[in-house]
Amino acid sequence: MKLFECQNCGQPLHFENTRCERCGLSLGYLPKQEAISALEPHGSADGPQPQIWRAVADMELYRHCANAAHDACN
Repeated sequence: MKLFECQNCGQPLHFENTRCERCGLSLGYLPKQEAISALEPHGSADGPQPQIWRAVADMELYRHCANAAHDACN
């Protein structure tokens, strides 16, 4: 099993993690980089969760896929 690392705090991460257990940031998988990235909310959202996230790994903006609403993936 491949281990990843939180770019914010250095905590080891597993692919199944959706949130860093140390710093609490949300996590997302970046397929092009084949990496898990810590995510920071970007801008304001109308709902309880931000719609756009900035990945700490590459500072690009992302949205979760539709499966995230079902806790089916990170």
